Amino acid sequence: WKTAGFAITKKLGAGLDVEFQLPIRCREIFNEFDSDGSGKIGMDELQEGMASMGVNVTQEEVLQMIDEAGIDQGDDDPGLDFQSWKNLVTNIYVGADESVWDKARSGIINMLGANLTDEELWDRTEAVFKELDEDGSGELDLE
Repeated sequence: WKTAGFAITKKLGAGLDVEFQLPIRCREIFNEFDSDGSGKIGMDELQEGMASMGVNVTQEEVLQMIDEAGIDQGDDDPGLDFQSWKNLVTNIYVGADESVWDKARSGIINMLGANLTDEELWDRTEAVFKELDEDGSGELDLE
């Protein structure tokens, strides 16, 4: 089902703001996949939606994707409402580019040092924060 995750990520587009832009794209794709307008994406609709992106998934793969995202829709209705869809897609999108997190983790370890005690880690983190807090406000400006 990882191919399905990559297809969803590609359809969403790169560089989306997770709080603002991603929910909008989630809604657009949800509405596209919810072909009967029921307010839920049924398993058949999800399979059809994935097929429209060139990914053929079995019902078992769809259920695995939902299960791994920790979404419990109940045994009698395995369809996805919008909130569940948004949670699933957000989990896929945020975890899609692990290389970014790997690079960040490596950069932090290189900057602070490896195998530090808790005290050393805290001291070095505080020093880096003070260096990055150019205006001394106690907050980091992201601009």
